[in-house]
Amino acid sequence: MQEKAKKTPMAELLAPDPTAQPQPVILTRPSPAERGADQRRQQRDQQICALARQRFQLAVEFEQAWRKEAVEDLKFRAGDQWHADQVRQRLDPLNPRPCLTINQTTRFIRQITNAEQQNRPSIKVRPVGALSDPQTAQTFDGLIRDILYASDWDVALDTAYEHVVTHGRGYWRLVTDYETPWSFQQVIRLERILNPFAVYLDPAGRKFPDYHTANWGFVVERLNRDHLCERYEIPKTTWDSWTSYGDTWVAKDEALVADYYYREELPVLLTLLRNGEVRYVPMLTAPDAQTEEEQQEEADLVALIAWQMARQGVFPMTQDVMALVQQERRSSLSLIRQCKLVVHGLLERSVGAAVISRLCRSSGRSWISRARWITGASSAT
Repeated sequence: MQEKAKKTPMAELLAPDPTAQPQPVILTRPSPAERGADQRRQQRDQQICALARQRFQLAVEFEQAWRKEAVEDLKFRAGDQWHADQVRQRLDPLNPRPCLTINQTTRFIRQITNAEQQNRPSIKVRPVGALSDPQTAQTFDGLIRDILYASDWDVALDTAYEHVVTHGRGYWRLVTDYETPWSFQQVIRLERILNPFAVYLDPAGRKFPDYHTANWGFVVERLNRDHLCERYEIPKTTWDSWTSYGDTWVAKDEALVADYYYREELPVLLTLLRNGEVRYVPMLTAPDAQTEEEQQEEADLVALIAWQMARQGVFPMTQDVMALVQQERRSSLSLIRQCKLVVHGLLERSVGAAVISRLCRSSGRSWISRARWITGASSAT
């Protein structure tokens, strides 16, 4: 009979070999390409932060009057319906008078919000055009319903609509998140925004009530210093340098963190072939010496452009049809980028599905609800 092999305990397998010689640690200097990539990344981050500061200040100045009136609306709904000078006069000890408040505002607000809750808007995908397919539209319908159900769409919509009725503006946003903490699969979720005063949109987008033509937007919140430094590994020296600027973004114990969304136009060259087919050539400018990370980023960007153009029935230019080119023109493809930043430094960046949709009042007696979906292959770095 053969003897059974003894099982080696797991602790012995994981324990280091005492007879093995320790390997020396060798520090290598970064190559010129890597140093150039770091410098380009730092310059690009500084440019993004500088432009974000300018845009945020522009939005603050533009919305200052509305925000003041919106705060007064909130106070009026909460029962603070007397002006301070009137209260002072009525509480005069020489001639006291009653200062009663019978708040009827909530009842009328509920009449409007209850009607919305009984007939909530929904999203319907309709196949339109020669390249459309009813089965594909039905598949998208199912995917969208699953996204809305998993995101508690009714709660997000009701919250935004109540903000609209109260002071004129309500928001929600589409975000991407990993399916599980240990997964690389991302899913789209609709997230409600509890504080509408945390949203700042491009004033140039006011041409339409839903601001879907806005080129940038912010969703801001104040976070504790310890949480930020632990979450993003911010050194103390970096935090001290931020506080030395003396602005309102960074204080001693907290900082204003912004989710910064902006639209980037990627130039493409469209070509019309003799057979009527349209092709495109991406016009990307890249440095001569690229690192592997930069090459991968460029490849992902080219793949994203190909995916977006394929949705429109336009495919990349190939060598076999170069002789058939009849006409050329320049165009651009909109790409939505997202950055999480403190005013002087980037914390996160991503590319892909990111949109802020908004419910807003178009006039005194009508309400408009509209959402534009901007999708893409999202990759966080």
